[in-house]
Formats: sequence, C-alpha cells, structure tokens
Amino acid sequence: MINAIKAFNTQTKFFKGNKIIAIGQISDLGKHSKSLHLQLVDVLENSNADYILCMDDALKSVVTGVKSKNITWYSNRHLLEKDLLYLNKPDSLTLLKSSAGGTEFPKLAKELPEKLNKYNINNSNTSLFDGQSLNGRSYMIIDENYNVIESHNREHSGTIEGLGPIFNYLKAIDDNVSEDTIFIANWATNNKLYYEGKETTTYELMKAMLNSPMYTPSYELSKYLFENGPKRDEYINSKIEHLSLSNSVAINLTGRHTMRERQNFTVDDLFKILKAYKNTLFKFTNEIIIGRKYNSGIIKDKDKFIIFTSYPNLNEIKNKLNNK
Repeated sequence: MINAIKAFNTQTKFFKGNKIIAIGQISDLGKHSKSLHLQLVDVLENSNADYILCMDDALKSVVTGVKSKNITWYSNRHLLEKDLLYLNKPDSLTLLKSSAGGTEFPKLAKELPEKLNKYNINNSNTSLFDGQSLNGRSYMIIDENYNVIESHNREHSGTIEGLGPIFNYLKAIDDNVSEDTIFIANWATNNKLYYEGKETTTYELMKAMLNSPMYTPSYELSKYLFENGPKRDEYINSKIEHLSLSNSVAINLTGRHTMRERQNFTVDDLFKILKAYKNTLFKFTNEIIIGRKYNSGIIKDKDKFIIFTSYPNLNEIKNKLNNK
C-alpha cells in the first residue's frame, strides 16, 4: 500500500482535478495490525492527496494520526462510495487500495467505474459536506396511520450529522426514566448555560436532546443512562440492528458533524424510528430537530408528520406541513 501511495504521488502533477486516496484495511496482520497500519500516517500526511477516505476499524487510528489533511473515516462502503462519487470531478485522480479479503472495500472498487459513468448528481459545490447536505435535502409527509402521502428526493436523502442525542432520548424512553435531579459535572465543554454544579433534571436533559443539543447535556444524560461507553455502544448497535438502520447514523455521542468521522442518516431512518416509537417520541415537544447549519428531524402536526433532512431553513419545512 505504501508503494501504491508513492506511485500515486508521481502521477498527481498530470491531473488538475481532485487527487483522492481511498483505502481499506490491510488484512491478516495479526497482533502487528495496529503498528503496521500506523506506518501509513506519515505516508498519507506527506502525500499529494487533496482528500483521503478510509474504511474499516483498523484505519481509525490512522485517521486520528494524520494531522494536516482532509481525511475522513467511514463506517461502511456505501457512504464512502457516495462521497467518492461526489469528489470524482473531471480530470481527477483516485487511488483505491485495500486487501483482497477481510474488508468490503474490493466490492466498492469493483462497482465504482460503472457508477461513475451513471453519476448525474450535482457535485459543483467545492465543499464536499455542504454539497452533500444540499443534495441530501429531502422530506416525507406521513399521515396519522404512518402512510407516506408525499415525498421529495427520498432516494438521495442524507445528512452530515448523526443521531447520537436521539439514541440518548430513546434509551430514556425505553427505561421509562423518572424526573430525577442532576447536578452538572465538570465537563470540558461546560459554558455559561451548562456549568459545573448547575441543578437540572433528567427531563430537562431529555428535552435538550430533541433540539440540536450542546455537548454537555449529551454527556450528562449519557452518564446517567449508561454504566460506561461500551454499554452505550452496545445499546446503540442493538437499536440500529433492531430498527434496520444504517451503521453510519450515530458515529459519535453528540451527533455533531466532524470532518474525521462521517455520519449520515436518511428520512427513511427517521421514519423507522417514528413507526417504532410513535407518539412517545413527542412527550415534551412536537418538534425533533437535529443539526445546526442544516436541519433534519421530525415535526408533528394534529394528524400528520413531516420527516426531513438537511434543510437550512426550518420555516420552509413548516410551510410544507401547514399547506398539506
């Protein structure tokens, strides 16, 4: 793989488009896997790549180690492929490399040429994440019997945020949490609103999960609900499996977009959650909002719902619901 990256560097001067390295894990390395993968850090950091896309758990530490590049880790090949298709503009150069086994990366490499030929989605935005948010703008209007009565761009729905806080909320619902008093702990993310020693309640923290929460309430409620991080991950993974959600819906606890960990959910992911939890989702409010720059979520009206992803203006969504 290192030799392939070096060969890639010699060719980049002949291409004016994006220079992209997309890699999966090197398999069958045994106990030396981590140390051998970490040898890629310097090579990638000194490469001529504009973007580096990594898949498989073995490459998480590599993504953490590379400091001066646009580098992102992906939990599955479908989301990596989605971004790779977007980045492959005219006169781009892409290196695809992984082991032949122990990873789904070769499937991506096999499918990519045909999908590139058929790709007709707008990728003119120079920002990958802004572009994918705009392309992921989608909504569905659902009636009181949970039937879809209107939809737009459902097949391309997507986000750059995750559902971490929503899983906190679902866990609290599952546990039938009572209204207990909580004092905010000493978190590095504390501020004037959430400071050490502040008195709050489990219900107030649950409400916060439903409106693009700051970091501290997410940490605090998670601490209350879960014995430790692995227990939280176990719950989220079981819920993802039970509801048949994508494994990219909750890569981090806070749901916030970061360049290094790619998250994504769709209107269909939210629809599955709505059908599973129904009106218990709306114990505190009729609006569940996720995201800051781009808004996604579920809004409940008297006899219908609207589910949406990646809208910069909530009023646009509310108008669609009110006019239906």
